[in-house]
Amino acid sequence: KKKKKMPGEISGYLPAGWERSETVNGIPYYLNHSHQLTQWDHPAISQLFEEIDSFNEIQYAAYRTAMKIRAVQSLTNMHKVTPNAIENSFEESGLLNSQ
Repeated sequence: KKKKKMPGEISGYLPAGWERSETVNGIPYYLNHSHQLTQWDHPAISQLFEEIDSFNEIQYAAYRTAMKIRAVQSLTNMHKVTPNAIENSFEESGLLNSQ
């Protein structure tokens, strides 16, 4: 039986030792067989939250914010998307304000 993808769900890659499963209602959760634990959040998101939290030690807000944004960019591969491609997507969706 093919598993139903939830809105906003990360699919594909799971770190070693992790398995995706579903409740009887079809809600996904993740099992870590190595550490014998379960969680609702995708392991990549949990890792991102931990990494972002570690930047709170950076004194200057601008540097702290930049590091957090960079971590999200790296996880989502947004650093590979050109600004022009983003602008075109917004334009095609009618989300770009005309000046």
